Amino acid sequence: MKIDILSMQRVYNYGSFLQAYGLKKLIENKGNHTVSFIDIEQGDHEGVRVEKGTTLADHKRTFDKYSFRRLIYKLRADKRNQMFEEKRKSILKLTDEICTSIPCDMAIIGSDEVFNCNKANPYGISLQLFGKIDCAKKVASYAASCGYTDYGDVPKEYIKPIADSLSGMENISVRDANTADFVEKLCGIKPVINLDPVLMYNFSEEVAKAEKEINFPKKYMVVYAYKNRFKDSELIDTVKKYAKKNKMKIISLGDSQYWADDFKVLTPFELLAYFKNAECVLTDTFHGTIFSSKFHKRVGVVVRESNKNKLLDLVNRVGISDHLIYSNKEIVEKLDFVGDYSSFDSIIKENRQKTQEYLDGLGL
Repeated sequence: MKIDILSMQRVYNYGSFLQAYGLKKLIENKGNHTVSFIDIEQGDHEGVRVEKGTTLADHKRTFDKYSFRRLIYKLRADKRNQMFEEKRKSILKLTDEICTSIPCDMAIIGSDEVFNCNKANPYGISLQLFGKIDCAKKVASYAASCGYTDYGDVPKEYIKPIADSLSGMENISVRDANTADFVEKLCGIKPVINLDPVLMYNFSEEVAKAEKEINFPKKYMVVYAYKNRFKDSELIDTVKKYAKKNKMKIISLGDSQYWADDFKVLTPFELLAYFKNAECVLTDTFHGTIFSSKFHKRVGVVVRESNKNKLLDLVNRVGISDHLIYSNKEIVEKLDFVGDYSSFDSIIKENRQKTQEYLDGLGL
């Protein structure tokens, strides 16, 4: 079969890249399928995205003792983006041309925040993301998410068009309860809940190959978040004291934290290798939590208003809620906490079988 994946593979983000790659491999491993990516059509868009719980004031430029480091890290971020452009071509087989319509037997929407219904998100509201893909004979989704939005965020004029688009899909798979509720309220369909492709695909061969090329620091902890998201002075002081006490280097991955000892530019598989070999991880992201749990890390997961929709569902669904951080006072305790991942491993095994059954049901 000719399969098109409609996802966010062009975003400069490791989670977006790896979930796109993981879904591609899961489909290819099902049989003799030709899998390619199509791009998102720009939808109804307005304004600048500001997540719930943040304000535009949070993005003001700061000048302090870290200003020079900020400049260095900005240059590295540019280098990271160049790396993404190269790896999209060599690994995902994308071209520079934006392709929103490639004739196929089936289009699969997912994963990531493809059901986000906020006009201020970069793609706006595009009915293509909700199933209106005319180039495909059949359309389904896999582990789709509304992200930080929910049913109540859908503009009134889009309720029927989105509902009609969803109703025309062959099968609907989402990755969290909030998105399941979103689909059910819109069109009366109860979707399947599947875990993110980064959890469902193994990556063991890719990581093992990457490890051979890396000279890892002797001892380090990973901080993984969007750019300068960890800027609370109490949190910074606590983490820096913890790292110093335990003789660890603080390495920011994914994006820069201006106070970290280093910010590494890595390929997607090198990033996974860095997570695997870290002493511990501090994150507030969905995929940072996934990367950490895949390798059974000591991890502290910071809960925010802007991430709780998808993050709380994830940690409860895979049995790692003991790693959540609700206040700075819990940081040291959680970074020291050695969790029991036996239940997590059982859940992942069960859900990999569930994913295979869902893909079987699509005729793959």
